[in-house]
Amino acid sequence: MTVTGPVSPGQLGVTTMHEHILMKGGIFRQSFLDSHPGYPEPVDGDAKLALDNTGLVRRNFFLTWDAQELDDEEMMTGEVEDFKKSGGDTILELSVPGLRKDVAGLRRISQKTGVRVVTATGFYLQMSWPEAFLSYEIEDFYRVMMQEIKEGIEGTDVFPGLLKIGSSRLSRGEEKALRAAVRVSKETGLSLTVHPSSGIGGDAVAIVQILKEEGMDLSRTVIAHMGGKFFSCDMRNNVLFPENWKLNVDLPKRLMDTGVNISVEFINQSDMEAEGDVNPTDWMKMAGVVELLRQGYAGQIVLGTDLCAKAQTRRGGSEGYARLTRYVLPELRDRIGVSPYAIRKMMEDNPARILAY
Repeated sequence: MTVTGPVSPGQLGVTTMHEHILMKGGIFRQSFLDSHPGYPEPVDGDAKLALDNTGLVRRNFFLTWDAQELDDEEMMTGEVEDFKKSGGDTILELSVPGLRKDVAGLRRISQKTGVRVVTATGFYLQMSWPEAFLSYEIEDFYRVMMQEIKEGIEGTDVFPGLLKIGSSRLSRGEEKALRAAVRVSKETGLSLTVHPSSGIGGDAVAIVQILKEEGMDLSRTVIAHMGGKFFSCDMRNNVLFPENWKLNVDLPKRLMDTGVNISVEFINQSDMEAEGDVNPTDWMKMAGVVELLRQGYAGQIVLGTDLCAKAQTRRGGSEGYARLTRYVLPELRDRIGVSPYAIRKMMEDNPARILAY
């Protein structure tokens, strides 16, 4: 199911499996301000993203309200067109309630560009929820998702093509939402993407255990953001103890051995200054993907960029969705020697299998 209607899985083509096109991101800045009182901001929080601040903002999206918002439909139409020109066919747009901006706008962008867009129903991190969600039980989460699947999203005739649940250390509310999503998946056939908490461990193992308890078809599940699990993300420890740089694919393997799929997102965003954290560089993530391919997991890996801020777009000074299609895939194929078969599995076959219902 795309935002313009159902298509055959074979029509999806080259698919990026974790993106945002139109998104509300102010919750992240507000959360940062709440948790960092008195932080000496080097940029005016109300400033628009511009050449004189984009370098600082790229190291910390939370510095300005504007950087967090994907709210310019014309700009994002251009970004999606760039993806199309670079060889992309389909974008999985995962801005569920808490992040969701404008699903009618997603359809307009899809129609203008010819790029298929699949969007989701579900719930993001609990910190993004309106107060009413905080008292929800499993049946309440279930009801909201089923209503969007049956009647359309937020009063439109745009229908979701999958489910997404976010977890920040798996709060009690997030666990209820996750269990509800499994029940919806079993009833509707829609696949499920889960956003685990950050860090080398996080809560991914606990998430998969809950999926098992609820009887989820694990082959229809994607555990996102596994590129952040390949290396330690603590900048201070990495500087003081360089041995922490060692590649570690134990957690992704442990997860995939249960039957789930994983996604790895490439966006050329390694330094997150204010938090004291770093993300693995894209070449480090490539190392993790290649090692997993060597060990036989080509059928369970999907890729994306997780573009979620203006500073990550081409028009905001970075590379946008085309980071994947113009840089990562050519490097894997032409410089690293990854087989066309493996790339086709990750970019075409696996997405088509997962999204079919």
